[in-house]
Amino acid sequence: MYLNLLCQKINDLFHYCIRTGDWEPELDCRPLLAFADEASKHKQIVSNWEAMTAYDLILIMLDNHKERILRGVDSTLCKEFVEKFIKYLSRHRASHLIVLPILKTTADSVIEFNRFSVIPYSLSRDEKISILAKKTNRSFESTENLAKHTEKSRSPNFYNNTLFCIKITHQTNWINMKARQIALWNIAFLRALHYGLEYRKPSLLFGRFVPGPENKHMLIISKQDWRCSHLPLDFNASCSFSLEWLRKENVQQRLVRLNNLLVFPDVLDRLSYRFFRSFRLFSKSIDFIEMNEAFEGIGLSILFLMIAAEGVLLDRESEKRVRLSSLLPKFGCPPRISRSHAYNTVNDCYQWRSDFVHSGTDKFPDYDEDFKEGKHQKEFNLLRKMVARMLLNCPRYINRAKQRVKRITGSKKNLDKYEAEKEWFNYLRERWERSLIF
Repeated sequence: MYLNLLCQKINDLFHYCIRTGDWEPELDCRPLLAFADEASKHKQIVSNWEAMTAYDLILIMLDNHKERILRGVDSTLCKEFVEKFIKYLSRHRASHLIVLPILKTTADSVIEFNRFSVIPYSLSRDEKISILAKKTNRSFESTENLAKHTEKSRSPNFYNNTLFCIKITHQTNWINMKARQIALWNIAFLRALHYGLEYRKPSLLFGRFVPGPENKHMLIISKQDWRCSHLPLDFNASCSFSLEWLRKENVQQRLVRLNNLLVFPDVLDRLSYRFFRSFRLFSKSIDFIEMNEAFEGIGLSILFLMIAAEGVLLDRESEKRVRLSSLLPKFGCPPRISRSHAYNTVNDCYQWRSDFVHSGTDKFPDYDEDFKEGKHQKEFNLLRKMVARMLLNCPRYINRAKQRVKRITGSKKNLDKYEAEKEWFNYLRERWERSLIF
């Protein structure tokens, strides 16, 4: 069906070119837009689609087929053009490796799973380059030349950090546009996984100082040089903890699932977008701790943690403090912590958040005479853990909301972008009204 639609649309474009004499139509050309819109939905194209790459390819193919089009347009020509377009677009995509230097972290040795890998800072520069060369099917020499270019013109300290790598096969333009977003959200996922599931007090290793200028770039490597590029690292990519726990299969599966659910889809429904946004807010709360600014307490971090939780659990309701104090422990309370303790923690932290917002009153980490964490630090850590755990379980919650919609409506059709969100808040309201929180 879609192939016939594409043939109809390309037929319209051919006749537009013949009628107007415009063989390099602009992006706002209606027949071109109509063809592009149908092409982007085709099952053989959707995973390879990138608008500018497709546009450039259409112009090249129009030029190559110009004489034949002028001799007469028929169904055979249209079908041949469409099939070649699908084939060439697929061939044009390639494997790329997004390489993100993460400050303040390491691992004991290389970690590899699915599309991800961690190259620890303790390896030598040549060892890191050799690993990157193997992953991208490049020679060591060409990869080292790229490394020299990175160090000379971009970030001299690039290879002095732990490297977090993500392998993606797509159009080069798509990678260049999406790489920073993919990297940013994976830093958020790593932080949530650590503070939600694997939290340990950092050792003296973490927060280590790397001499020289701070790294300000990330790298995209592919087999062909023209696909390689540098992108500005315009966000905080530090993680003051070891990544050794990424060797655990259940943690790896969580990271893969989060990417497949929230990062790689081109369009998110409203409920998924709420979790997507809250992961960023959670990560932002960690940024204020990572920056370690003088005279800065934990007020800003608490504020962003509360916003992250409210964005998923509340929808314009009144009684925000008491609702959040009840709902967050329900969905994020860790084992061996009582619900009443968790309730009191959220309640206290919400009061601190209000004091900070309305009067600027901050809270600071406190420790007792034995250098053990005091009340403020303990409650902040528990709040952070609960928010992280709630966010990490988003695949289950999103699926639950969608299943409720299908069960209630009896429909097997794809849901629109609002239905799951609406049913999620119906579910939360039921839990609240029936007093089933505790």
